Amino acid sequence: MSAVLVDQVPVPGRPQLRLVVDNGPRPQSVEQPRPAMAPIVLTARGRLVVRALLGAVAVATAVALGVLLGLALRPEPAAAAGAVTVAPGDSLWTVASQLTSPGEDARDVVERIVTLNGLTDHVVHPGQELLVPAG
Repeated sequence: MSAVLVDQVPVPGRPQLRLVVDNGPRPQSVEQPRPAMAPIVLTARGRLVVRALLGAVAVATAVALGVLLGLALRPEPAAAAGAVTVAPGDSLWTVASQLTSPGEDARDVVERIVTLNGLTDHVVHPGQELLVPAG
C-alpha cells in the first residue's frame, strides 16, 4: 500500500500531521541508469592498514615456505640395524665401541645411537634396550 502526499495541508489541532491520500499502487518508474561509481580513495591510515596486512601475508607465506622447505630438506634418520641390551657396567661409549667399524669415529656412533633412541643425555641403565645404527 502506498500513500502520496497531497498537499501541505495541516490537520487542525495537530500541526505535526499532514493529510495524505492513498491512490493505490504507484506506477513503476523507469529505472534511471546509475552513475558510475567513484574510485575508492584511501586515507593515509587506510594505506597504512593495507600495507600492514600485505606485510603480514608476506611474512606468513615466507614462514610457511620455510617450514615446508626445511621439512623437504631434512635428512632421513639412520636406519636401525637391531637392538642391544645394556649390560651392567656398559656405557654408550662401550656399546658404540663394539659397533664401530675400522676407521669410524666412536663419537659419531654414540650420536647416532642417541638420535635413534631419542635420548636426552648420554646415561644408560642396565637392561635398557637400545636401537643401534646399521653398520
